[in-house]
Amino acid sequence: MRNCYLFGAGVNAYGVMKFFGNIFKGVIDNNPGKLGTSFGGLTIISFQDFLSRWEGETVVVAAYSKSESIVKQLNENGIKDVYVAPLMQNGYWENYEEIIDEFRLCSEKHISLIGNNPLSRGLTEALYDKGYKGLLSIIENKVPVEPGNSGKIILTERIPSGTASCLRGYIDLTAQRLRQQTELAKLKDIHKGKRCFIIGNGPSLKTVDLEKLYQSGDICFGSNLIYKSFADTSWRPYYYVLADYIGWKTVNEEAPSALLQSKHAFIADFYYNEYAIPGNVIQFNMLPFKDKRGFSEDAAEYVYSGGTVTYSAMQIAVYLGFKEIYLLGVDCGNNHFYKDGKEEACDKDAWDPRNFNVSYWLAAYRIAKDYADSHGIKIYNATRGGALEVFERVDFDSLF
Repeated sequence: MRNCYLFGAGVNAYGVMKFFGNIFKGVIDNNPGKLGTSFGGLTIISFQDFLSRWEGETVVVAAYSKSESIVKQLNENGIKDVYVAPLMQNGYWENYEEIIDEFRLCSEKHISLIGNNPLSRGLTEALYDKGYKGLLSIIENKVPVEPGNSGKIILTERIPSGTASCLRGYIDLTAQRLRQQTELAKLKDIHKGKRCFIIGNGPSLKTVDLEKLYQSGDICFGSNLIYKSFADTSWRPYYYVLADYIGWKTVNEEAPSALLQSKHAFIADFYYNEYAIPGNVIQFNMLPFKDKRGFSEDAAEYVYSGGTVTYSAMQIAVYLGFKEIYLLGVDCGNNHFYKDGKEEACDKDAWDPRNFNVSYWLAAYRIAKDYADSHGIKIYNATRGGALEVFERVDFDSLF
């Protein structure tokens, strides 16, 4: 039954729509450029158009990073039945049945779902469809929960800070990215104490240098459109990293097989339900640029954005145990070793790496240097030229 509206036709909305199925009767978005276009078979409408149609339906907010302002926008217009969906685009359960089976919910005598929302209601229906015979309760989020009398507690929406500390053994369905966390965690310290190279796409990158790395057998991280070098060299990155939508879209349109050239491709999980995901891909949780800056202590949990994929690669490399990291082709500018051709216009309301400038990257690199210096990790810049002076420079040829 289509009894909800979806707010936010962005990346998380793909996963939200896939999980919830045909419960949405319309899609709302504040971006004028999206209005009138199709999303999941539904036409995107404006907020004002939605207000003229609204008849008391629940609004599911999929725009996770903008959820606070959207909830405020809805509340100020008298709409209180609002549910902020978890990040569902990847690493979330495929459907209710997966949740029920994973946690063996049908064997529980008493289940309490915290939050009266579409996720709780859908899970309730799915449990009864599977023959659940126990006691099942949906508890409003604002109602105090008595752990001893509530059976198995399941959180379907975020609860006030500190509340969860009094609960024991609860299931948190607002958590996400479980699968990629597990896959990336398997690789922790797999290269402990070794060295690696992180290859940028700057104009200083030369085929002869890639050939030298091919001959040496050093483990390398490639990124973005590095596959444009493949026609001229036998070298291939052992690991591939991609952290922005433009790059992901370009790879899938130009050279989807490029991802298969590496042992693993680490892909940030913001954007990717639009295309098939190869089996060698490990998705990582990248915090949006507006979140607190830092250098990740645990890349399986999250990776900070620095506005450049090189910064993501650094954090993953450290997580894998590398103690010497050499940068090559990291010119710290907007030009590349390949010709860009015609570029699409930047969407200032969307995640786009071209919205960042060099000063932002340099700030991130300084954070990386501070972290490395305090953890016994060496990061060197072996780039031939370029504008990056944060890290100690070394002569690339002297490393072999």
